[in-house]
Amino acid sequence: MKANKSPLKNTKGIAVAVVVCFMAAIAIVGTYTLTNYRDGVRNELAQVEEEPGTEDVGPERDDSRNVNNAVTDREEREPNRRTNNRPERNRPEEDEEVAQVATEGASQVNFSEGDQLLWPITGNILMNFSMQETVYFSTLDQYRFNPALIIAGQVDEKVVAAGRGVVTSIEVTAHTGKTVTLDMGNGYQAVYGQLKEVSLEIGDIVEAGHLIGHLSEPTKFFTVEGTNLFFQLLKDGIPVNPMDYLAS
Repeated sequence: MKANKSPLKNTKGIAVAVVVCFMAAIAIVGTYTLTNYRDGVRNELAQVEEEPGTEDVGPERDDSRNVNNAVTDREEREPNRRTNNRPERNRPEEDEEVAQVATEGASQVNFSEGDQLLWPITGNILMNFSMQETVYFSTLDQYRFNPALIIAGQVDEKVVAAGRGVVTSIEVTAHTGKTVTLDMGNGYQAVYGQLKEVSLEIGDIVEAGHLIGHLSEPTKFFTVEGTNLFFQLLKDGIPVNPMDYLAS
């Protein structure tokens, strides 16, 4: 006659079975969670690789440089763009007033091709006028045409008018900072950039040798070149070489 199994042994067997089942469930859930996690990571990596602009920039491709060049070109093509919060364009009535002042002032100035200009500051020429071939711009690290003389100077140095003219524009640009334009008559204009402490107003008549302003810190386009005066001469809106007119 067989003896009945002990209730204690049956209980232990059930407990072991429950533990085994519980551990198996944990293993299944853990495997499932790990698989989902890995799949999620793979999906995120795939999305990142598909997003534009995330590829590496190799030595033959420098997108940031291209963007900087584009910005520089745009700013030079739009010299009248303002860098402050004021409107970029005057109201129509303001434009008419400025044009009237410029017309009235132009009748009082008479610069001609045979006349000579004074040096606006005394300093070495950092970069010569060059519209026939490109010259190297150290700050930009590129070769470009140069439509002006870049003359070395010191911060706070006085800048005087190279010739008699009427103030037709006082503006701030990213390229040349605070910039003053004088109409000297007969289509000639003198442009003075990288200035500060300008007390002139549009319509003022400035005599040759009179104060225009003082040199400021250079803009971001000339940080390597250092403090300088951007001096440009225009004839009918086209840059001409100031050296052909400056007194020797």
